Amino acid sequence: MRGEYSFKRRSVVICIMISGLLLTIGLYLGGIIRPARTMFHNSYVRFLETDSLPRWIMDPPKSDILDNWLYADFELNILVILASPHSQRTSSQTSQGFNEGALVQVSQSKFPSGPNEFIVKRTDRNRLFFMNSDGVLGTATLSEGSAEDLYTYLEL
Repeated sequence: MRGEYSFKRRSVVICIMISGLLLTIGLYLGGIIRPARTMFHNSYVRFLETDSLPRWIMDPPKSDILDNWLYADFELNILVILASPHSQRTSSQTSQGFNEGALVQVSQSKFPSGPNEFIVKRTDRNRLFFMNSDGVLGTATLSEGSAEDLYTYLEL
């Protein structure tokens, strides 16, 4: 009698655990439960829109013919502008986002006198980071929500 009760109890616990797991998987694939967002990854692709798992994707940085680059994080309201000293495209920059911040790497040949990388942290909300053509890094305050507006409307 006691063994039968223990078996039923275990069966109920296992059914509840499996149901919870299936519910969690369904909510994740449906886009209701989302993975942590990496910085500069502004767009979310749901399972039904792609053939892979749901994920955040990075909007490509904007650049112009003069090799100036613009990165944006809409949720944190952060803009990063890299102004080139060259008159034509000579190199590319990368922004590697991670959960606590993003590492912006700049080609050393592009800015020989300045830093070749800097970190933008999640705590740097409402900020504009600007590296001028001499490699000098400056910052300024942005008004709430202006990063997405500037990124969307700025034609580089």
